[in-house]
Amino acid sequence: GNGGVGLGLASCLVGAITYEVTERASKTALIPAFFGAPVAGLSMVLATTQSAAVRKHVAHGAVIVSALGTVGGLVNSVMGLAKGKSRIVVGESFAMAVLLGLHVRMAVKHFKAVAKMKREAASQ
Repeated sequence: GNGGVGLGLASCLVGAITYEVTERASKTALIPAFFGAPVAGLSMVLATTQSAAVRKHVAHGAVIVSALGTVGGLVNSVMGLAKGKSRIVVGESFAMAVLLGLHVRMAVKHFKAVAKMKREAASQ
């Protein structure tokens, strides 16, 4: 939904700003955008689609992308610190991990709430 769109776009912004700040030295600075764009796009589809089946698959796709970006960002942050990479590189990776991790957290919370509603509806 809207939270996924915002967090995906924020991840894109992190990538774009880092790419510019580093004077376009490496396209790897755009990695947060490579994760954020599909999260934002899938979240837009989620917000506008009425089909429950489509929504379920799109939501899971978005959260998988976010989970991969979260893990990748955390690993890159830790490895960057260990290798003495610049604060910009480490900060960008960590920012991506935080933003996409928030999306994972929101999605899991939503998935649990839906499951609880289904259980309650079934017990009535």
